[in-house]
Amino acid sequence: MGNPRNIKSVPTAIPHPSVQLSSTSDLSRDIAAWRRTVECTPKNHPNKATYLMKFGLALLTQFNQTGSVDNINKAIATMEQAVALTPNYHSDHAIFLNNVGIALQSRFERTGSMDDLDRAITTNEQAVASTPDDHPDRAMYLNNLGNALQRRFERTGSMDDLDRAITTNEQAVASTPDDHPDRSAVLNNLGVALGSRFERTGSMDDLDRAITTKEQAVASTPDDHPSRAMYLNNLGSALQSRFERTGSMDDLDWAITTNEQAVASTPHDHPHRSTVLNSLESALRSRFERTGSINDLDRAITTNEQAVASTPDDHPSRAMYLHNLGLALRRRFERTGSMDDLDRAITTMEQAVAIDTAPPSIRLKAARSCSDILVSQNGYNRAKAILKTAVKLLPTLSPRTLKHGDRQYNISHFSDITPRAVSLAIIDGEDPYECLQLSELGRGILANLQLEVRSDISVLAALHSDIAQQFQTLRDQIDTPSASIHYPDTFDSSTALDSSVAITERRTLLSKFDGLLRFIRSLDGFENFLRGPSRSELHSLADRGPIVVFNVSDIRSDAFLITTNEICSLLLPLLTSDSLKDFAKRFFRAIYNQDINRYRHAKHDLSAVLE
Repeated sequence: MGNPRNIKSVPTAIPHPSVQLSSTSDLSRDIAAWRRTVECTPKNHPNKATYLMKFGLALLTQFNQTGSVDNINKAIATMEQAVALTPNYHSDHAIFLNNVGIALQSRFERTGSMDDLDRAITTNEQAVASTPDDHPDRAMYLNNLGNALQRRFERTGSMDDLDRAITTNEQAVASTPDDHPDRSAVLNNLGVALGSRFERTGSMDDLDRAITTKEQAVASTPDDHPSRAMYLNNLGSALQSRFERTGSMDDLDWAITTNEQAVASTPHDHPHRSTVLNSLESALRSRFERTGSINDLDRAITTNEQAVASTPDDHPSRAMYLHNLGLALRRRFERTGSMDDLDRAITTMEQAVAIDTAPPSIRLKAARSCSDILVSQNGYNRAKAILKTAVKLLPTLSPRTLKHGDRQYNISHFSDITPRAVSLAIIDGEDPYECLQLSELGRGILANLQLEVRSDISVLAALHSDIAQQFQTLRDQIDTPSASIHYPDTFDSSTALDSSVAITERRTLLSKFDGLLRFIRSLDGFENFLRGPSRSELHSLADRGPIVVFNVSDIRSDAFLITTNEICSLLLPLLTSDSLKDFAKRFFRAIYNQDINRYRHAKHDLSAVLE
């Protein structure tokens, strides 16, 4: 059924107090005033660097409100001028470096540029290195360095970055007094990093420490603090992770209580309320799976309905909430037999697949779940449409979002999408060539995700390495889940713009990706890039004899017969997916058998499978 949550806790950058400027209509006036001040101040003036930094911070604040790339570009350029004018020994040098690091990471979050993230880390390292151990701002600089290192880990999977992030965050906690107003944020960030390492290594020590640290973050946060809901949500998610590992009902009950508190602490008009509702839904559904309590399942459905209702129609996270709602409705149908629940489950999942601003991995999960229901109910026409959409989504699925053990799991989870789509296309009487092309398109892309050997991508990288890099970068950005929960330090008009900015960014990425695909297909020899082989290419493959391609699904099995002048399909009623799995197991047992006493039996099994 897939991951019901897909909630990612986000570490928080802590800005220097000098970053806190006007966030209202006064901001434009501030920017104009600082611009005039900078223009009128000679380069050798002792306050020139300070004025440049104030101007850059005002531009950064405006970027945080509007998402304008022009604003963040000007902010970074202006701040870098301030740093260049400030001697290494100056008391403001570390502060200015810290602010540049925050701005660079902000641009990374907006554009996905790894160069910006690398530069942010280098700049943050310089800020830490130039700050005495007993300086009151050192903890802030350490926190922001740890935050940037963890973001790079999330993009690249580098355990070195994650280990460094944890060490750096531990130093930040140790440098922060118990009564410091930022201590809860520093503790939360350490807890997030420890939770990430648990997800990577499975270390229960890391998970236990993550929970303890997040508890401390909650305990050190006043009830009316705007970040309290985030810390509660992150604690609840960690507790649910421990329940899933140990089966402890105490942890699950505690997770639900904590998530309920997070919901209660989040204003109804807050743009991230749907995220905390989704976390509560996930925990309630987990308890239903454990106890069978229909009350928990009913509450889970009601909670997820609220999450969907509070999310804009084209918001990237809406697909995940719709998918989770569909899963819960399906479970209630299985429990009660309500056809209304079944119909709603199908409809909500179809809606999830149709949201083009959502990460492809989420849309694929919804397509997979929806096809399960439709195939079981013989709704072949609707299932075919959903699955063909899913196959076309596969090119935008980034292998870098399928990290660690999840990569193999997700690939296997999506592996039957293509054969199912092909089987339903054959049943519907589509041209055998188009069915085979669909099959080859899906199989080639899945091979690329698992082995990174897809011929058209590797050929593109060999002949046009810069274009291939653009393709991979855009694909990574498009498939980055946007369900991260991150509360700003204040809730104002700028916070309400988060959703619209996220939607605009996603549409911009999709437009760039489509444009890049069109450009690649205009290149000589790449006309069928990520489209599957052409009819003539398939016929040419058979010039030395006929070729047979099998398509095996839980619906039916067929063989495609390819000659130099014909492509047709043949139904194979005796070849089932279960028998194929059994043959595969026997084959691998035979070739990996190391027991000399069973050699004769293994050889017989191998021959039988090949026959």
